[in-house]
Amino acid sequence: MIKSHNESGSALLITLIVVAAIGTISFAAARGALSGLQQQLRLEDGANAYQAALAGIEDGLLRWRHSRQIEVPAQATTGSCAAHPVTSSPFVDRIDLTTGTVQPCLNPAQASAPPTDHVVYDLKLWFRLDPAQPEIVDSVVRSGGIEPALAQDQAVEYTVDQAVREGRVLLKVTPQSGVIDPGDLLEVIATNHAGTETRSLLSETELLARGFLSGRTALTELASDTQQIRFKYFGQALTRYELAASAETPLGSRQSVIESTGYFGGAKQKLSLNLDRMSGELREPFDFLLFSGEGDLRPE
Repeated sequence: MIKSHNESGSALLITLIVVAAIGTISFAAARGALSGLQQQLRLEDGANAYQAALAGIEDGLLRWRHSRQIEVPAQATTGSCAAHPVTSSPFVDRIDLTTGTVQPCLNPAQASAPPTDHVVYDLKLWFRLDPAQPEIVDSVVRSGGIEPALAQDQAVEYTVDQAVREGRVLLKVTPQSGVIDPGDLLEVIATNHAGTETRSLLSETELLARGFLSGRTALTELASDTQQIRFKYFGQALTRYELAASAETPLGSRQSVIESTGYFGGAKQKLSLNLDRMSGELREPFDFLLFSGEGDLRPE
Protein backbone atom coordinates (compact mmCIF):
# COMPACT_ATOMS: atom_id res chain seq x y z
CA MET A 1 0.00 0.00 0.00
CA ILE A 2 1.28 3.44 -0.88
CA LYS A 3 0.97 6.00 1.97
CA SER A 4 -0.13 9.46 1.15
CA HIS A 5 2.11 12.42 1.80
CA ASN A 6 -0.35 13.56 4.50
CA GLU A 7 0.02 10.27 6.43
CA SER A 8 3.84 10.42 6.25
CA GLY A 9 3.83 14.01 7.47
CA SER A 10 1.54 13.16 10.37
CA ALA A 11 3.76 10.25 11.45
CA LEU A 12 6.85 12.49 11.36
CA LEU A 13 5.06 15.16 13.36
CA ILE A 14 3.96 12.64 16.00
CA THR A 15 7.51 11.27 16.21
CA LEU A 16 8.93 14.76 16.72
CA ILE A 17 6.37 15.53 19.44
CA VAL A 18 7.17 12.27 21.28
CA VAL A 19 10.93 12.88 21.08
CA ALA A 20 10.48 16.47 22.32
CA ALA A 21 8.30 15.28 25.20
CA ILE A 22 10.85 12.64 26.22
CA GLY A 23 13.62 15.22 25.99
CA THR A 24 11.70 17.66 28.14
CA ILE A 25 10.96 15.01 30.78
CA SER A 26 14.59 13.84 30.80
CA PHE A 27 15.85 17.43 31.13
CA ALA A 28 13.44 18.14 34.00
CA ALA A 29 14.47 14.94 35.75
CA ALA A 30 18.17 15.76 35.35
CA ARG A 31 17.62 19.30 36.55
CA GLY A 32 15.67 18.02 39.57
CA ALA A 33 18.43 15.55 40.39
CA LEU A 34 21.07 18.29 40.10
CA SER A 35 19.03 20.60 42.33
CA GLY A 36 18.66 17.80 44.89
CA LEU A 37 22.40 17.17 44.80
CA GLN A 38 23.16 20.86 45.32
CA GLN A 39 20.76 20.99 48.24
CA GLN A 40 22.36 17.90 49.75
CA LEU A 41 25.81 19.47 49.38
CA ARG A 42 24.59 22.65 51.08
CA LEU A 43 23.20 20.60 53.97
CA GLU A 44 26.49 18.71 54.30
CA ASP A 45 28.46 21.97 54.19
CA GLY A 46 26.19 23.41 56.88
CA ALA A 47 26.63 20.35 59.09
CA ASN A 48 30.42 20.51 58.71
CA ALA A 49 30.42 24.25 59.46
CA TYR A 50 28.29 23.59 62.55
CA GLN A 51 30.74 20.95 63.77
CA ALA A 52 33.62 23.38 63.19
CA ALA A 53 31.79 25.98 65.31
CA LEU A 54 31.26 23.36 68.05
CA ALA A 55 34.99 22.60 67.96
CA GLY A 56 35.62 26.29 68.59
CA ILE A 57 33.25 26.28 71.58
CA GLU A 58 35.08 23.24 73.03
CA ASP A 59 38.41 25.00 72.44
CA GLY A 60 37.16 28.07 74.28
CA LEU A 61 35.83 25.99 77.19
CA LEU A 62 39.17 24.24 77.63
CA ARG A 63 40.97 27.58 77.72
CA TRP A 64 38.44 29.09 80.13
CA ARG A 65 38.65 26.14 82.52
CA HIS A 66 42.40 26.62 82.62
CA SER A 67 42.02 30.33 83.49
CA ARG A 68 38.87 32.41 83.91
CA GLN A 69 40.91 35.48 83.01
CA ILE A 70 41.63 34.09 79.52
CA GLU A 71 40.94 36.35 76.53
CA VAL A 72 41.01 35.50 72.82
CA PRO A 73 42.65 37.08 70.93
CA ALA A 74 45.30 37.51 73.60
CA GLN A 75 46.33 41.08 74.34
CA ALA A 76 49.41 42.01 72.31
CA THR A 77 52.05 44.61 73.08
CA THR A 78 51.45 46.43 69.78
CA GLY A 79 49.08 46.40 66.81
CA SER A 80 45.33 45.96 66.53
CA CYS A 81 45.09 43.68 69.56
CA ALA A 82 47.09 45.88 71.93
CA ALA A 83 43.80 46.51 73.79
CA HIS A 84 41.84 43.84 75.64
CA PRO A 85 39.00 42.27 73.61
CA VAL A 86 35.61 43.77 74.48
CA THR A 87 32.02 43.15 73.37
CA SER A 88 32.22 45.16 70.14
CA SER A 89 35.80 44.39 69.08
CA PRO A 90 35.86 42.50 65.75
CA PHE A 91 39.14 40.61 66.15
CA VAL A 92 39.35 36.81 66.43
CA ASP A 93 41.87 34.00 66.23
CA ARG A 94 41.28 31.90 63.09
CA ILE A 95 42.06 28.21 63.51
CA ASP A 96 42.37 26.02 60.38
CA LEU A 97 41.80 22.41 61.46
CA THR A 98 42.77 21.10 58.04
CA THR A 99 46.28 22.56 58.12
CA GLY A 100 46.66 22.92 61.89
CA THR A 101 47.53 26.62 61.62
CA VAL A 102 46.40 29.68 63.61
CA GLN A 103 46.01 33.27 62.39
CA PRO A 104 45.94 35.45 65.54
CA CYS A 105 44.23 38.83 65.79
CA LEU A 106 42.35 38.65 62.50
CA ASN A 107 39.41 40.84 61.47
CA PRO A 108 37.06 38.56 59.45
CA ALA A 109 35.47 41.56 57.72
CA GLN A 110 38.82 42.48 56.18
CA ALA A 111 40.27 38.99 55.67
CA SER A 112 39.92 36.60 52.75
CA ALA A 113 37.33 33.86 53.11
CA PRO A 114 38.78 30.49 54.21
CA PRO A 115 39.42 27.86 51.50
CA THR A 116 36.15 26.04 50.86
CA ASP A 117 37.75 22.61 51.31
CA HIS A 118 39.17 23.50 54.75
CA VAL A 119 37.47 23.09 58.14
CA VAL A 120 37.98 26.42 59.90
CA TYR A 121 36.65 28.30 62.92
CA ASP A 122 37.05 31.85 64.25
CA LEU A 123 37.29 32.11 68.04
CA LYS A 124 36.67 35.07 70.32
CA LEU A 125 36.54 34.84 74.13
CA TRP A 126 36.00 37.93 76.28
CA PHE A 127 34.56 39.18 79.57
CA ARG A 128 35.14 42.93 79.32
CA LEU A 129 32.30 45.24 78.39
CA ASP A 130 32.67 48.13 75.95
CA PRO A 131 34.12 51.35 77.38
CA ALA A 132 31.48 53.16 79.47
CA GLN A 133 29.06 50.22 79.13
CA PRO A 134 27.56 49.42 82.56
CA GLU A 135 26.86 45.96 83.93
CA ILE A 136 23.12 45.87 84.71
CA VAL A 137 21.80 42.69 86.34
CA ASP A 138 18.07 42.14 86.94
CA SER A 139 16.08 39.37 88.58
CA VAL A 140 14.97 36.66 86.15
CA VAL A 141 12.07 34.23 86.17
CA ARG A 142 13.15 30.59 86.24
CA SER A 143 11.10 27.39 86.25
CA GLY A 144 11.64 27.13 90.01
CA GLY A 145 10.71 30.75 90.73
CA ILE A 146 12.31 34.18 90.61
CA GLU A 147 16.09 34.31 90.74
CA PRO A 148 17.26 37.62 92.24
CA ALA A 149 20.01 39.68 90.67
CA LEU A 150 22.04 38.97 93.81
CA ALA A 151 20.75 36.62 96.49
CA GLN A 152 21.00 37.53 100.14
CA ASP A 153 24.60 37.00 101.40
CA GLN A 154 25.72 35.99 97.89
CA ALA A 155 29.05 37.36 96.65
CA VAL A 156 29.84 38.44 93.11
CA GLU A 157 33.24 39.26 91.64
CA TYR A 158 34.36 41.71 88.95
CA THR A 159 37.60 42.59 87.19
CA VAL A 160 38.14 46.36 87.54
CA ASP A 161 41.86 46.87 86.84
CA GLN A 162 41.41 49.36 83.99
CA ALA A 163 38.49 51.13 85.67
CA VAL A 164 40.38 51.96 88.88
CA ARG A 165 43.52 53.08 87.06
CA GLU A 166 41.64 55.80 85.21
CA GLY A 167 38.67 56.56 87.43
CA ARG A 168 36.30 55.06 89.96
CA VAL A 169 33.90 52.12 90.18
CA LEU A 170 30.25 53.06 90.70
CA LEU A 171 27.44 50.93 92.14
CA LYS A 172 23.67 51.30 92.45
CA VAL A 173 21.51 48.76 94.32
CA THR A 174 17.79 47.98 94.38
CA PRO A 175 16.94 45.86 97.46
CA GLN A 176 14.04 43.42 97.35
CA SER A 177 11.98 45.53 99.78
CA GLY A 178 12.59 48.66 97.71
CA VAL A 179 14.38 50.38 100.59
CA ILE A 180 17.59 49.93 102.55
CA ASP A 181 16.43 48.29 105.76
CA PRO A 182 18.00 48.52 109.22
CA GLY A 183 20.75 45.94 109.45
CA ASP A 184 21.57 45.95 105.73
CA LEU A 185 25.30 45.83 105.00
CA LEU A 186 27.46 45.99 101.88
CA GLU A 187 30.81 44.22 102.05
CA VAL A 188 33.47 45.09 99.45
CA ILE A 189 36.71 43.12 99.17
CA ALA A 190 39.37 44.54 96.84
CA THR A 191 42.21 42.30 95.63
CA ASN A 192 45.39 43.69 94.04
CA HIS A 193 47.78 42.05 91.57
CA ALA A 194 49.77 40.52 94.43
CA GLY A 195 46.69 38.85 95.89
CA THR A 196 46.44 41.16 98.92
CA GLU A 197 42.86 41.77 100.04
CA THR A 198 41.39 44.95 101.54
CA ARG A 199 37.94 44.66 103.16
CA SER A 200 35.39 47.45 103.63
CA LEU A 201 31.98 47.22 105.28
CA LEU A 202 29.29 49.84 104.63
CA SER A 203 26.43 50.05 107.13
CA GLU A 204 22.80 50.96 106.46
CA THR A 205 23.54 54.55 107.49
CA GLU A 206 26.50 54.83 105.11
CA LEU A 207 24.56 53.26 102.26
CA LEU A 208 21.75 55.80 102.68
CA ALA A 209 24.07 58.75 103.19
CA ARG A 210 26.11 58.01 100.08
CA GLY A 211 23.06 57.41 97.88
CA PHE A 212 23.57 53.84 96.66
CA LEU A 213 19.80 53.49 96.33
CA SER A 214 19.16 56.63 94.28
CA GLY A 215 22.01 56.51 91.75
CA ARG A 216 25.37 55.04 90.81
CA THR A 217 27.72 55.92 93.64
CA ALA A 218 31.47 55.43 93.98
CA LEU A 219 32.53 52.47 96.08
CA THR A 220 35.00 52.94 98.90
CA GLU A 221 38.35 54.24 97.71
CA LEU A 222 40.09 51.51 95.71
CA ALA A 223 43.86 51.45 95.30
CA SER A 224 45.16 52.01 91.78
CA ASP A 225 46.61 48.48 91.69
CA THR A 226 43.24 46.83 92.42
CA GLN A 227 42.69 43.89 90.09
CA GLN A 228 39.29 42.60 91.26
CA ILE A 229 36.49 43.48 93.63
CA ARG A 230 34.06 41.14 95.31
CA PHE A 231 30.94 42.52 96.92
CA LYS A 232 28.19 40.96 99.00
CA TYR A 233 24.90 42.44 100.26
CA PHE A 234 23.74 41.34 103.71
CA GLY A 235 20.17 41.64 104.95
CA GLN A 236 18.10 41.00 101.83
CA ALA A 237 18.35 40.07 98.17
CA LEU A 238 18.88 42.60 95.38
CA THR A 239 16.36 42.64 92.56
CA ARG A 240 18.72 44.78 90.48
CA TYR A 241 22.17 46.25 90.64
CA GLU A 242 24.23 48.40 88.30
CA LEU A 243 28.02 48.51 88.20
CA ALA A 244 29.84 51.05 86.05
CA ALA A 245 33.18 52.79 85.54
CA SER A 246 33.34 56.56 85.87
CA ALA A 247 35.86 56.87 83.04
CA GLU A 248 35.65 55.66 79.43
CA THR A 249 37.28 52.33 80.31
CA PRO A 250 36.16 48.70 79.92
CA LEU A 251 34.66 47.04 82.98
CA GLY A 252 34.89 43.29 83.49
CA SER A 253 31.51 41.54 83.29
CA ARG A 254 30.03 38.82 85.51
CA GLN A 255 29.91 36.68 82.37
CA SER A 256 32.54 35.36 80.00
CA VAL A 257 31.40 34.85 76.41
CA ILE A 258 32.75 32.29 73.95
CA GLU A 259 31.87 33.01 70.32
CA SER A 260 32.81 30.62 67.53
CA THR A 261 32.10 30.82 63.79
CA GLY A 262 32.62 27.67 61.73
CA TYR A 263 33.31 27.51 57.99
CA PHE A 264 33.20 24.74 55.43
CA GLY A 265 32.40 24.70 51.72
CA GLY A 266 29.78 27.35 51.10
CA ALA A 267 28.47 27.43 54.68
CA LYS A 268 29.15 29.53 57.75
CA GLN A 269 27.61 29.01 61.19
CA LYS A 270 28.01 30.75 64.52
CA LEU A 271 27.62 29.64 68.15
CA SER A 272 27.80 31.68 71.34
CA LEU A 273 28.03 30.46 74.94
CA ASN A 274 27.84 32.44 78.21
CA LEU A 275 29.59 31.33 81.39
CA ASP A 276 29.08 32.68 84.90
CA ARG A 277 32.55 33.70 86.07
CA MET A 278 31.79 32.99 89.74
CA SER A 279 29.84 29.72 89.66
CA GLY A 280 31.13 28.32 86.38
CA GLU A 281 27.51 27.68 85.29
CA LEU A 282 27.11 27.16 81.57
CA ARG A 283 24.17 28.32 79.50
CA GLU A 284 22.90 26.57 76.38
CA PRO A 285 24.64 27.74 73.19
CA PHE A 286 22.72 30.07 70.91
CA ASP A 287 22.80 28.92 67.31
CA PHE A 288 22.82 31.46 64.49
CA LEU A 289 22.66 30.28 60.88
CA LEU A 290 24.66 33.05 59.22
CA PHE A 291 25.09 31.78 55.69
CA SER A 292 24.37 28.63 53.72
CA GLY A 293 25.03 28.66 50.02
CA GLU A 294 27.64 29.60 47.49
CA GLY A 295 29.68 32.77 47.26
CA ASP A 296 31.87 35.00 49.39
CA LEU A 297 31.58 34.18 53.08
CA ARG A 298 33.05 37.45 54.30
CA PRO A 299 30.59 39.77 56.12
CA GLU A 300 29.34 42.74 54.15
